[in-house]
Amino acid sequence: MAITVTSPAVRSSGWIYNGNSADASGGETLIAAPGAGKNFEIRQVTISSDSAISVTLLSAATILLGPVTFAAGQCIKWRFDDAMVTGTNEALNCDAGGAGNINIFCSGRTV
Repeated sequence: MAITVTSPAVRSSGWIYNGNSADASGGETLIAAPGAGKNFEIRQVTISSDSAISVTLLSAATILLGPVTFAAGQCIKWRFDDAMVTGTNEALNCDAGGAGNINIFCSGRTV
């Protein structure tokens, strides 16, 4: 099932992405690779789920966060003083441990 990603406007430097999926169990791309020589510095992540499920965030195929286990209806927020950084020119991906509605909100910048 495809993830739906929106990117609301940000008035300062950086970006925010909001992704929703009913089934991210096959892996989904939240943010496409930024281009040669660039990576993502992720400052905040909020994940919620209406199902009992585990969710993992990845830089391409390398795990950055998780798997994090959620109870149905749970929401967890992380704020990183030192940014969580993807590999150079690697997409920010997510994977879920099964079918179930998840929402992932993240903010950061491309460097």
